[in-house]
Formats: sequence, C-alpha cells, structure tokens
Amino acid sequence: MGSGHVMRCLALAQGARDAGYHVVFLMGEGEGIEERVKREGFEIAFITKKKDAQETIDTAKTHHAIWVVVDGYQFDSAYQKKIKDAGFKLLFIDDYGHCDHYDADIVLNQNVYASEDLYASREPYTKLLLGTQYVLLRAEFSTPPLREGKGSGQNTLITLGGFSQKKLSSKIQQSLQKDHLEVRVASGDADMPSLMQWADIAVSAGGTTTYELAYMGVPAVLLVRADNQKAVAEGMVKAGCAVNLGNVEDVKIEEIMREVDALLSDVERRKQMSDAGRKIVDGNGVFRLLDALKSFS
Repeated sequence: MGSGHVMRCLALAQGARDAGYHVVFLMGEGEGIEERVKREGFEIAFITKKKDAQETIDTAKTHHAIWVVVDGYQFDSAYQKKIKDAGFKLLFIDDYGHCDHYDADIVLNQNVYASEDLYASREPYTKLLLGTQYVLLRAEFSTPPLREGKGSGQNTLITLGGFSQKKLSSKIQQSLQKDHLEVRVASGDADMPSLMQWADIAVSAGGTTTYELAYMGVPAVLLVRADNQKAVAEGMVKAGCAVNLGNVEDVKIEEIMREVDALLSDVERRKQMSDAGRKIVDGNGVFRLLDALKSFS
C-alpha cells in the first residue's frame, strides 16, 4: 500500500531478529518491495490477495508462528477476527482507526495524533500503544544523530517519495539551486540517515519519513501527498518541528522557495525545531514494542 508500511515493518523485523525471533514477510507478488526485504536477509512468502486471510493463517501455521503482524488499510475487522480465531496473537499496526471493531491483542498507532478515541470499539484484552514514543525506526537510524541544527544554512534535502513525484522534486531542486543552495534529492535506495545528517532542512511528504526527520533533528517543510498525511503534517506543526504547506497539488514552487529561504536564514528557529523533533521521537519505539510483545508470552 506504500513504502512507509514496509519500512516500519522492516524496522520491527530487524529488532525482532536481534531479539531472537524468526521473521517471515508475507506479501502479494509484484509489490516491488521484495528486493529490499531480501537484502535485509528476511524470508518472504507470497499470497494471493483474494484468499489473503486463509493463506496468512496457513502460512503462519507452517512456520509455527506465535505472532501475526498486520499493516495496511485494506485489513478490516473481519480479517482480525479470522486471525484471532485461528489461535494467533495479533499485532495490528493502524493509522487512523479505520476498522469497525478491534480484536487484535495489540493495536499500534505511532502517529503524533494517535488517540484512544479512535479505538473505542475493541476487545477488553486489546492493548493500545499510541503516539510517537512507538515510532518504528530502521536499524540504520540506531546511532543517535550528531548534528546540532546549526549547519551551513545551505543544505536542503528533498524527499517526496514515489515515482509520480520525481518531476516535482526535480523542479524544486532546480529552483533552489538557482538560489545557490546545496540540494540533494532522496532516491528509493538512498542512505537516508546520511542525507539527513547532511541536511539543514528538508522538503518532505507528510508520511513516515516525517518521523525519521524529527529523530534526526531536521526541520521539515511538509507537503501533503495523501489524505492520511494531513493529520501527520498538522500534528508535527503543533509539536513545533515542521511547517505545513498543505496539499502538494495546491502549492506553488514560489511558496516552497520562500519557506525554505526563511528557515535556512533563521538559525535559532531551526535549532528550536530540531530540538522539538528529537523530543517527540527518541528512537526507542522498536524496543518498547518488543517489550509489549514479550509481556503477552
């Protein structure tokens, strides 16, 4: 459904493997993410989407799984119940309370806007893990950031993600370079921690990358690419670590340039935004989640 879902599952998988778990990724064929998962050394099994729940159950039984982790907006209440009725413990990663009812053992919402009100209809045993203290960061982010938010005031990272945004990324890059700024555009296989270490600020989509930027102390100028990113962008502004320019389709290049210039020229403001980001994302979300999984053993 999107690279953000994959990246946070990958972060959990890395931590789980280090903690002694055996991890299997289950996905539809042709999702375009297999190579990244394989590079990390994880086993992959494939399913057909029409029989998703039953094939998930069958595969989990084959691997003697205890936990099934589900992440995606297509998974509903009925899906949860089937997994639970089959005897598995279920971790349901959720962003906006899209299900009518929650049967999962644990519901994780790592977003800045997460609220218990989103999960009013749930089983008595369902444990809620809510907020940015549970942000799942990949292993490459395990080393705490060294930057102090006082860089050259010239370095701008563009990370909008997705093939459809390449044209916009290029246009922003060209415009900023005319201002004699140093600009880099993140590609799909980029070393994101290194790019974020280099950057003074970032122009970013309002998805999972927003939390990585916060952890790395990089002030962000956010562009909303999808409806589910709107609340993230608004929440990060409220937390003090980002500026939200709104829907990407409505934003003019001139507006982006104006906000970038304003931020790069204000060292103190960038420092405050950097500190605010680190305050809400401390990098220990995977460990907190693994502790919660262990508590069900």
